[in-house]
Amino acid sequence: MIVKVRKKSSSSKILKLIIIAGLFFGIVYISLLIKEENLLSIELEKAREDEKIAIQIEQEKKEKEKLDAQRIILIEVEKVVDLIGQNNINDIKIVKNKVVYILNPNTNIDAINIRYGAMALIKKSFKEIVVVVDLEHILKGELGAKRYLYSDLS
Repeated sequence: MIVKVRKKSSSSKILKLIIIAGLFFGIVYISLLIKEENLLSIELEKAREDEKIAIQIEQEKKEKEKLDAQRIILIEVEKVVDLIGQNNINDIKIVKNKVVYILNPNTNIDAINIRYGAMALIKKSFKEIVVVVDLEHILKGELGAKRYLYSDLS
């Protein structure tokens, strides 16, 4: 009978230790990757929310400017109605980017000539007087005046 005595080698212990250390560091590395991915997704979500808020603020600003423009146009039309007299006006329309005043044929339009000057297109006929004013001219004049006043206050 042959008896072989097996001696534990230190190389197998080192190999086991290296494998266990490798597994440990692998698990730590994977957990760090998962943690970074979660942090990145949270930051991405915050960025999306900030972008949505910025878009909403921009839309509110545009809506406010639109309302201001409508208010300016309404005030301007009211001023013209006051200058000419309501009984002399047949109709007021806004077509595309122009305000169209349709007046009685015997209306004195000197106030419109003074107010708008060459910016008003006036057509006289036997049935009516048509005055067309560009809204851009009105808005640039009014908004420019407001911006000028606000810049003086700053």
